[in-house]
Amino acid sequence: MKNWIKVLLGTFAGALVGALLPAHTEFLETAVRFLFELAVNFGKYIFIPLVFFSFAIEVYELYRQKLLRKMFGRALAFWSVVTAAAVLFAAVLTLLLSPQRLSHIVPESEVFEVPPLSDFLLSVIPANMLSVFFNPYGILFPVIVLALFIGLNLSFDRLATKSISTLFDSFSKLLQHINTFAVDILWAMIFFITAGFVYSLKSGAVMNRDIVYFILFLVVEAVFFLFVFCPAVMFLFFKEKNPYKLLFGLTVPALTAFVSGDVLFSHAALLKYNEKNSGVESTVNSFLTGFYAAVFRPGTVMMTVSAFLMILKSQSGLTVSFVSVAVAVLLALVLSLYTGTIPVVGSFFSVIVMCSVYGVVKSDAYHLLLPLLPVMYGLAALIDTVCSGLCVYLIAKQTGAVRIVNAKDFY
Repeated sequence: MKNWIKVLLGTFAGALVGALLPAHTEFLETAVRFLFELAVNFGKYIFIPLVFFSFAIEVYELYRQKLLRKMFGRALAFWSVVTAAAVLFAAVLTLLLSPQRLSHIVPESEVFEVPPLSDFLLSVIPANMLSVFFNPYGILFPVIVLALFIGLNLSFDRLATKSISTLFDSFSKLLQHINTFAVDILWAMIFFITAGFVYSLKSGAVMNRDIVYFILFLVVEAVFFLFVFCPAVMFLFFKEKNPYKLLFGLTVPALTAFVSGDVLFSHAALLKYNEKNSGVESTVNSFLTGFYAAVFRPGTVMMTVSAFLMILKSQSGLTVSFVSVAVAVLLALVLSLYTGTIPVVGSFFSVIVMCSVYGVVKSDAYHLLLPLLPVMYGLAALIDTVCSGLCVYLIAKQTGAVRIVNAKDFY
């Protein structure tokens, strides 16, 4: 049986179990949450070291072939254009189609503290380079920076660094093999993750009609962006004859992203499916997927802008002017490299920072956002992951590093 079919079956079974479990039972809530976190942790168990070794050795190979600057240029171009398009898309749709306001329905509760910018920057360049693997925010960017430095310096004396490059290459292949095993049993992990996701919706904050409408709006926004806007762009500008075949090939990473809300977990699966279903050559795949897993957040900025503009519309006395929208768009783009890179909670932290800039009380923003968070996290990770997979394919196609894979041969 194809792996994607097993993952679909695991997803449906998990959703059914999560829906049938009785809500608001302390023991079940603890058990389901534990199994959810255990499954997600197992799925991304080796992803960070895998990215570190793979990215470093691919930087070395691309630099040696004099292709690194070209590849980085294309990666940054796609990153900037897609992120800008996503944030503008979200701003326009939210102002035109979203509900008028959200009402408070959650009692006063703890507000999360956003990591200070100084601490965030120090985690990227710490005093000890080994600290990048243990940064408190779970971000991948410091690992990418260290891997980039190592990869560039492996070529200064090939005779002296040959053993190191061989070691990195061996570790990369070993960890990719382990990642393949994790993807092969993803159907079992997705069962517990989906059950936890559905159960969290049942046992979470109470939702009124406005909240439900806005959640539906976010879902429609994500679906329209992924299944109408992106295919149209690929067809018109990149001459891709069947974009939906590519989207179908990314079904498993997309599902893992939505139910887990964790881009690192979903990119661990994406690394395999880019190669198996999209046909991306291994060197380009490891380099681009690792880089995009660290910094590419179009879905996060979409959810950030939509949620923030909805909060502005919900606050009496705050008008949503053109200037406010423009500043919000620019601020969301900047925050995509700061709070947006934090796995899972990046969109929430970004909204809190924007609310602080605009003078919105953080507790008010938290109360409005709380019922939205599971869906907001899932949709953000879904768009991040799918856009990452599509951009990796398009860059590989432009550089001749892709092969044709028939849909019947999908993994």
